[in-house]
Amino acid sequence: MDEAVNCEDPDYQVDVSFSLRSELLVPNEVTMRLGIQPSRAFAKGESYQRRTGVRQHPWGLWVLSTEGKLSTNIAKDHAEYLANILEPKRAVISSYLEDPNYIVSIRIDWQTKYAEGGYTLPSRLLARLGLLCNDFDMVFLAKNED
Repeated sequence: MDEAVNCEDPDYQVDVSFSLRSELLVPNEVTMRLGIQPSRAFAKGESYQRRTGVRQHPWGLWVLSTEGKLSTNIAKDHAEYLANILEPKRAVISSYLEDPNYIVSIRIDWQTKYAEGGYTLPSRLLARLGLLCNDFDMVFLAKNED
């Protein structure tokens, strides 16, 4: 399915992200250990603004996302891009995978303006990514613009 989508087709959007979440997470420490700048990160207790007022994050989060990094909207390309960045850091990531205080996830967001659709990922690529996380989160969003 995915290969048929034009890389420039604005009707589809893809974002693949890797995240670490923990009440103990210190963003600068994760950044230093991985040697990668996150797309976004915050510590537990940091304040942020909502329409309803100022709130505090209930846990720390460190995220590396493909959003805005690739000109393609093919999920496989985004997943490979992320795997290629993270695989050399597997030893460090393994320490988080083994720590029960951390949730380590890879999330694939796939958005379309149509009511249905999907993508294909090679099983070998999923196996590679599976060594870098405890969980996969697959999100399919249909944006109804009517």
